[in-house]
Amino acid sequence: MASSMEVVAMDCEMVGLGPLRESGLARCSLVDLEGTVLYDKFIRPEGQITDYRTRVSGVTPQLMEGATPFSVARQEVSEGHAARHLQTPSPCAHSPGGRQAPRLPPGLRPGPQEGHARA
Repeated sequence: MASSMEVVAMDCEMVGLGPLRESGLARCSLVDLEGTVLYDKFIRPEGQITDYRTRVSGVTPQLMEGATPFSVARQEVSEGHAARHLQTPSPCAHSPGGRQAPRLPPGLRPGPQEGHARA
């Protein structure tokens, strides 16, 4: 069994942005194998929120009032405490005995994301 330092689960809640209601990150939660919360914040996406998707996301305008700006959250996740857990390679289910580094979703990956839409 993998140790708690090797397993991280991520859950993201999305809202709709702009007239096309493109998905934008509104909450990011990371926990380890033991259920210890490594990161859990509401995140203010870049762009105008036009659909809170409250029925499925649980996100409301009130919850977004004090939300962490996307650029700050991106840095916190990629460079902070949670990133140390995400940098640890974990067993790859489709490759017995193999190891693969976990990946951040495109919008949270450090550095320029050419060709990728922001999460």
